[in-house]
Order: sequence, then C-alpha cells, then structure tokens
Amino acid sequence: MKITKYKTNSGLVRYQVFDYLGLDLYGKKRNIRKKGFKTAKEAREYIKKVRKDFAITSNVFTQSNNLGVNTFDDLFNLWYESYKHTVKPITAQAKLLKYNAQIKPKIGKLQLFKITPIVCQKLVNDLADKYNAYSAYVIIVNKPLKYAVKLGLISSNPLNAVIFPKPTVKKRYIHQKLNNIFNRKQLKTFLAIAKQVNYQYYCFFRILAFTGLRPAEALALTFKDINKDKHTLTVNKVTYFNSETRKVELSTPKNKSSNRVISIDDDTINIINTYRNKLIQANKREITDDSFIFLNAKGNLYQSANLESWLITVYRYCPKDLPVLTSHNFRKTHASLLLESGANLKYIQKRLGHSNIQTTMNIYTKVNHDMETNNFNTFINFIKD
Repeated sequence: MKITKYKTNSGLVRYQVFDYLGLDLYGKKRNIRKKGFKTAKEAREYIKKVRKDFAITSNVFTQSNNLGVNTFDDLFNLWYESYKHTVKPITAQAKLLKYNAQIKPKIGKLQLFKITPIVCQKLVNDLADKYNAYSAYVIIVNKPLKYAVKLGLISSNPLNAVIFPKPTVKKRYIHQKLNNIFNRKQLKTFLAIAKQVNYQYYCFFRILAFTGLRPAEALALTFKDINKDKHTLTVNKVTYFNSETRKVELSTPKNKSSNRVISIDDDTINIINTYRNKLIQANKREITDDSFIFLNAKGNLYQSANLESWLITVYRYCPKDLPVLTSHNFRKTHASLLLESGANLKYIQKRLGHSNIQTTMNIYTKVNHDMETNNFNTFINFIKD
C-alpha cells in the first residue's frame, strides 16, 4: 500500500492511495487507486475496507470451488439434497417444481458472488408482480442462501437487504376471490350437470363437496376407506407426483390432524357404490375393497393436474354465470356451507384436518353472499320486533 500527499489546484493538501489487491475471480490483477482523501488515516481506512471486501469475494470463490458450488443452481442442489430428507416427499417436490419453474431460469446460472442485494431485489419485485403469495418463492431462494452463510460460502445473505413489496390484488385474484365457492343452489346445479356429463367426475366432486377432503386425499381413497355400516370415511394417505420417478405416488397426510375419520352421508355412500358397480359392469379392472376408487385407464393413480380437465369438461355444459372453481375450492365450499348450517369452528377444524384452528378461521370463515344476507335479514327482523 502506498499513500502519497499532493496539492490540488486550489492549494489544498490531499492524499491519494495505490494498492495491489491480488488476482480476481477471473485471474486478472486487481489494483486500486483513489485520491481526494483529507487525511492519511482516511486513506488507510478506505484501503482496509477495500481489501476486506476483496478478500471476502476471493474466499467465496475458493470455498465454492472446494464444494463444487459456483452458481446458485449448484448451491440449490447442494441444499436440496439435505432438505429433501427433512420433509415429506410431496413437500420437497413442491419446492423443486417452484424452483425449476420460476427461480432457476432467472438466477440459476449466476455465480454466487453475483447474487447481490440488487439482483435479489429485482427477483423479488418480479415475483411480487406475478404472484400475490410470492413469499412461497422467496423462501426457496432464502433457505439456500442461509445455508451458504452457514457453510462460509458467502459472508452475508443478500436477501436481508431487500425491501419486500406489498402484494397487489390483481384482476384475476379479485375474480377468484369473489367466485371461489358455491352456495347451496350453485352446488346442486354443478353436481346435477356433472352427473350427466361423467359419473366418475360426479362421484369425485360429490366427495369433495360433502366431505371437505383435499383433492390429493380424495384421489388416494380406496373402497375400504368407506365404512358403510358406521357411515364414516377414513383419511390416511395422499397422492403426489414424484418428478424424479415421473409417477404418482402415495404419502402420509399433510399433518397429524389430517389423519382422521369423518362422518359421511347415505347419499354419498350410495353414489360411491353406484360408481363401483359401474366399474364392475365395465369389467375394465378388478375391483376389491383394497382397490383405489379413482384410477385412470391404465390402472394408475391420477395426477392432481387431471382434475382441471375434469372441471373444464363439466363447465362446458354449465350456465355462464356459475362461479368458476378449482378442485380445492370444493373444500372451501364445504366449510362455508358447514358454517351456514350452524356448525362451530372446532368441529370444522377437526373435519377438515387442520392442525391449528387459526387456519380454519383465516381461510374458511369467508361467508358467502347468502349467509351474509340471511344474517343481515335476521338482524333487521330482530330490530323491527
């Protein structure tokens, strides 16, 4: 390090510094030259900071190479190999799918030292513009970066410097928010049409609407899970698509509370029995109590993605003013109608398999228009009396 004193054109005394830092990440010599410091001490403090920053960057490169981690994609894969053994396969697969779809194309090829707060801010802004629940994608970036800090690959997490935008409600979300459940009349209309279109679809959506099961729970049902004598339905497994094996496989439910036995009505039991008889008559596959209720033509479990095509098929014959639902919205419809019928939140929590009643309150206490109108009319009549 060399510090020299000089005078400006106006006669002021100033200091300049020159120092050789070393070879950068690309093998090029890096020198630093800067002037304008008022004191020699100020110049020395500056060069100390520059040296420290350069050493950190060089250290990242060395540490990364030792672990075979050069890019963010390398880091994610290193983290994922450990992470996938700490959660259920369905959870790990969901993270991997999100990463491959939205994160990898944007920053996967970037070298670690180039993952700066500015890069992270741009990524977060892009995700926030695209998704209201963009935090689910930010987590997939944040966890590997935290892991990198622990391993000494980076000195700090660049996401810590990011300003997180407030989610904006876009038109498509407004549409979904207003039309994401059926009232009683709309549900009857949909199921009546589904029955005419395809009995398998009718049976499946009837189960969702009258039990509140998650779609993956319903797809995993066997005939043995339906107890005709006790009028109960047992939930003890779910389906998920394993992107590594490219097959639909079974896993345990989402949480302990999701393992449950719930009541089921006579009509739904009869509909399931009728569907079973139709399968036997068609003679396309052997049907036993251990058989899965819903299998495709090849005898394999359905993917959740298939459900969208089922809905599209039914909606072709539905009135245009009928709200457009996703398969998961039938679960919300069930909860809403339970509330309207007078069921308490604790019962709904147990029936839906929520581990925390706050989840039930946050997601499923959105009353539909009929319930709101009825409650208001009750209030008006009470005041008039």
